Amino acid sequence: MFCSKCGTQNLSSSFCTNCGSQLQAVQPPLGTPTLQPMPSSVTQSNTLSVLAIIFGSISFLLFPMLFGSVGLVLAIVAKNKNETKANTAILVSSLGLGLGLIFGAIVGTLAF
Repeated sequence: MFCSKCGTQNLSSSFCTNCGSQLQAVQPPLGTPTLQPMPSSVTQSNTLSVLAIIFGSISFLLFPMLFGSVGLVLAIVAKNKNETKANTAILVSSLGLGLGLIFGAIVGTLAF
């Protein structure tokens, strides 16, 4: 709310913090910028990224084609939603998929 006498912006009181006069609902003086909250382009939730990291980690030991692929898809969707941990999720899922396939091939050839 703005003071009608001095034009000072007051947040939540019935008297002006600058001149002490009683506040009334008035329009702000011309040329006074209004404060608007900045829109956030980064999602605060990292749910998809965390799930992708979990699936990528599991894919190193169990079914790398299944869990690694699911992890990569989740990580890419998280990247499109601008989640902060999406790059880490892509890295972990890719490594889990690739290293899981290599590890499975080595274990498979040694077992037979």
